[in-house]
Parts: sequence; C-alpha cells; structure tokens
Amino acid sequence: MNKTLSIIGQQDIKDILISPTILIYLLEDAYKNGYKHFLIGTLSNFDYMIVDAMLILKKIYPDLKVSVLVNNYKEYLSRKEHPLYDFNYTYYPLQEKLTNDNIVLQGNYIIDNSDKLFCFFDRRVILFDKLLNTAKDKNKEIYNLYEILNP
Repeated sequence: MNKTLSIIGQQDIKDILISPTILIYLLEDAYKNGYKHFLIGTLSNFDYMIVDAMLILKKIYPDLKVSVLVNNYKEYLSRKEHPLYDFNYTYYPLQEKLTNDNIVLQGNYIIDNSDKLFCFFDRRVILFDKLLNTAKDKNKEIYNLYEILNP
C-alpha cells in the first residue's frame, strides 16, 4: 500500500542551514519505506527547498507522485526557474496575503491528507505547536526536522 508523506515548514529558516543532500536522503528514505505520494505546502521557503529536492528524486523514481498545494497556479509556476515535470497541482483557496489563518488551513489540509507529517516547526511558536498537536491528536506519525537539528 502506498502511503502519503505531507511536508510543510515555517517561514524564515534562513538562519539554519539545511543541506539539500540531507533533505534528499530523508525523502528518499521515506520513499523506500513505502511513501510514494508526497504532498507539499507552499507557504514557506522550507516548502520550496522540498520542491527542489523532489525535482531530483522524481528523475530517479519516476513513479513518485508529488502534489503541490498552490493558491495561485500561474504565479507559482512563474516563480520557478525549472520545469516541474508531472507534479500535480492542487488549488487550495487561501487569503491573498500570508496570514496565520492560511498556515492553519494549509496545515490542517496537509495533516488530514497524509499518513505521516514531515515538517520544520519550532514548537515555541504557538501556531506550530497547535498544528503538531493536531497531527498528534489525529494519530499521525510526525518527523519534525527542526527538533532534530535543535535538540
């Protein structure tokens, strides 16, 4: 049975260096453990780092399915400098500007449509702590890269 790994992160992670190689390794490991569908948010620079990693993995594993949540399909595609292959784009209506409501809406959508949550959330931020608690309450497996890098 193919499982879905949902990925979402918080904005402004520039102070913490995350190697693209590490991300590719972690995502490839998930793929090898039965996660063939990856659902990615688009509200943070962490999410965009994941999209870049998926572009590489999609070349290696053509059966890998990637769904990207977008609020404005054309605007999203215009910001990317490379082809996005056969990624699926799921239009998800959000408010025009990034707000906490949008983060909660997208976070809940991702949690509800996954078997496991791969995230980059600082629990000291109440909003992200609530999303992690929502995932826990729904019995979702959680892999929080932020907590691993910042023990």
